[in-house]
Amino acid sequence: MKFVNNGPYIPAELIAAQERGEVLFLCGAGVSMTVGLPSFRQLAENTYKALNETWVDHPAEASIMDADGAYAGQYDRAIRSLERRITLDGGLAAERQRLKLRSCITEQLKVTGRVNLDNHTALLTLSRNAFGQTRIVTTNFDTLFERAWLKHFADFPPSHSGSAMPQPGSPLFNGIFHLHGRISDNHKSLKLNETDIILSSSEFGEAYLRSGWAARYVYDLARTNIVVIVGYSAEDPPMRYLLEVLDADRSRFPDLRDIYAFAELNDKDPQGEIWNAKGIKPIIYEQRGTGDHSGCYDTLQEWKRYSDNPSHWRGKKLSKVIARDPSATNEVSV
Repeated sequence: MKFVNNGPYIPAELIAAQERGEVLFLCGAGVSMTVGLPSFRQLAENTYKALNETWVDHPAEASIMDADGAYAGQYDRAIRSLERRITLDGGLAAERQRLKLRSCITEQLKVTGRVNLDNHTALLTLSRNAFGQTRIVTTNFDTLFERAWLKHFADFPPSHSGSAMPQPGSPLFNGIFHLHGRISDNHKSLKLNETDIILSSSEFGEAYLRSGWAARYVYDLARTNIVVIVGYSAEDPPMRYLLEVLDADRSRFPDLRDIYAFAELNDKDPQGEIWNAKGIKPIIYEQRGTGDHSGCYDTLQEWKRYSDNPSHWRGKKLSKVIARDPSATNEVSV
């Protein structure tokens, strides 16, 4: 089904699975960027600037931060290298530098004033189980999903973070799950404390390799739910770790369910092919301009309206088709 003219076709089996409450959305930075929060690259650039540091004179960091560098885009490794470099001397001064770096990151992700959370609300609504409970997973540190929950559902959002999160499929698996940690939010109706955040390559290595709790959690998500990925490119640092886990597990564990990803279509970056190569089913939408992801988010909002009342939605669409001049009707989106 094609929910909007500029959007992708959503497979019928995925729509049916969502209606049965079997779909869980996994959301990345692209969702937060729709309300003006920075990308991982912008976070890194702004942190260098705030600390009066530069990557230019440091080859390892330059190879990541330069668009044509050998390790371009691996910002978790740039952050780790920068953090290590500014804390080499040890002691209290080093700890202050480390805390300053972390503060630079978290302060950029705090929301002031009102923002349009329709995309977050749509995702919360679509990511419900068969009992109507919302359970949505994000690698974002921000609390925009909590704020959207508060506004839309009018009750306190269950907000979980890190290795203490309830296990997928358990009775407590309900709410917003911050896989890589969460910043604080002093909103009068939230009052959420900051948790540990997974930011640098060493912390990703700990969570996915050394202790492996995040890898096990991702496996359980994909075993118990049909996962739909939104707001990532296939090579984003968080997704790099997630997909390595999923790709390895798919060959070893036959009970992993289908995984889909919204992916933009453009000539320079064949995201659909990259997702396919990683065993993920891409849902392709076309960008109408640089940074224009309206095809994705317009679709999610219309899908949300459909899921609220499928019969009513279909009736409205059908009435519009019937009202058209037959000679002008070539194709319908449903």
